[in-house]
Amino acid sequence: MRSFRPSPRVAALLLLVGVGVLIVVNMLHSYSLGQYRTMYDNPIYRWRVSVAVALSQLRDPPLPGYVAYGSINNYLNRHGLALLRGEAAPLPYPDAVKRLIYDSGRLEALFQKAFTVTIDHKLPPVPIVGNEKGEAAYYYLAFRLFGIHITSFWWLYFTFLTVSSLIFFLTFWRAPKCILFLMIYLSAHFYMLDLVTVKYFQTVHNSRFFTVLALLPSLHLLLLVLRRERPTWIGLTLAAGQILLLFFLIFCRTQVAWQPAGIMLIAALWLPYRSLWSGSWHARSLALGARRAVAAGWPAILIIAGGLGLLVYQKTAIDREAYATETADRSFWDAVVCGTVSASPQLLRLYGLGTDIYTDTMGYLIAREYIRTHNLNTLPIVYIANGEIQIDVMKGMGTYDKVMRRVFFDMAATHPWLVVKSFIYDKPRDQIMWFSQMKIIFPVAFYWSVTLTIISMLYVWIISAPPLYREEFKAAVWVMPLAAFLSSSTVFITPTLLIADTIMVLLMLLLATLAFGFCWGASLLQNRRKTPASVPTLESAIPLRLDRPS
Repeated sequence: MRSFRPSPRVAALLLLVGVGVLIVVNMLHSYSLGQYRTMYDNPIYRWRVSVAVALSQLRDPPLPGYVAYGSINNYLNRHGLALLRGEAAPLPYPDAVKRLIYDSGRLEALFQKAFTVTIDHKLPPVPIVGNEKGEAAYYYLAFRLFGIHITSFWWLYFTFLTVSSLIFFLTFWRAPKCILFLMIYLSAHFYMLDLVTVKYFQTVHNSRFFTVLALLPSLHLLLLVLRRERPTWIGLTLAAGQILLLFFLIFCRTQVAWQPAGIMLIAALWLPYRSLWSGSWHARSLALGARRAVAAGWPAILIIAGGLGLLVYQKTAIDREAYATETADRSFWDAVVCGTVSASPQLLRLYGLGTDIYTDTMGYLIAREYIRTHNLNTLPIVYIANGEIQIDVMKGMGTYDKVMRRVFFDMAATHPWLVVKSFIYDKPRDQIMWFSQMKIIFPVAFYWSVTLTIISMLYVWIISAPPLYREEFKAAVWVMPLAAFLSSSTVFITPTLLIADTIMVLLMLLLATLAFGFCWGASLLQNRRKTPASVPTLESAIPLRLDRPS
């Protein structure tokens, strides 16, 4: 049977064809759901200002620093996308804004006209307030590669998916089990495209969904760690490509950051500590141990380098004047405070100020009350109206976030037990409740994901018959549940329905159990057939010598 199987290179080519078919199937499914011509309305502000920044970077001269020309931003606001008081007169009704967003022809024409508007250089540049800056880079790259069209965002998403899959394949083409992991990811991704249709995502290029795309480069790096691959120039280059994509997606969506952090944790647990220590404190022995550590943990070193690179880029690429009081990233402490207070009934009575839980209004009122109580009247977000202190967070989300940080630590110092209880009990409880209420069950999509997994597993099995070794099985037993736990780390900041990455990891865990469970059972059955009881064992084949050798 083995002699009829193709050579390793032909098998690799066939596996590449299988991966390509799965990517095309995903694209066709997304296309059939209309995601190629869809923007989203939850939230509107983030992509609106990000589009303005991207168009400003395309102008001649381009406007650097992740800020938008005031003229382009005003044009978008005054022609249907105004959201806040003062952005347009009169302010359009929310339903009218939504109708514009879902009329892809009108919205695309608006983008194209905003790009050609006359620039008034006297208007101050417009920063991205309280959100990640990377989405503007995503839109800029999409416009640059595919033109100023809404479909460009869709094409760029699947370009990233294809490139990351190709890098994965070029790294692991000699390991069919790893290619099966790639196919399982793509099969699970098929299901996630149906999840995108819910109101929290609506399309694949919503940055909230980038956590799912980021799982592929993370899976690549995780397999390098678990397989203890030796670094080569080709391997380093391919891994660096995945690092670049991973941290670009973090720049677009901070929530992705748990993935490299989780890989580094697993790498620390997976290091061969016994082989690193020779028992000697000599310089030569220590150098040998250091080389072994680098050889085993080099993907984690690349992750550290990628993180430092992103921090340096944010410090140097963002306009310092425009972001003097603004966040360089997504506001963090606002979410921590609102999540901690909203989840705890006791803290809600003390700090909630009678507002609805898990809302921006709660954060605003808590910050305003703290500023009034502590006489922080000189902050740039503070103004006086009718003799009372008010705040405008849009004047400096960075300042607002610093206030919320002080609120959290004061609250933790005053009510430590309630804060701890909120993190370890109240937030997970609310997340489970929200999780049960969210529509995440799509029977038809789930059926097709399972079917694609079974077909992929049989396809790989026929081509290369990959066994599942016990050591790999042990690794999967603790690594995959750990990854599932780490994927839910955002729960400890604030419970959220935006848990696409957690759902994806759990689905991959289920599909991998199905696929590799079959491989394990088939391997055991095949080994039994190869060694029937009638065949003499190794011990019985060795002649018994009764005489003692001289």
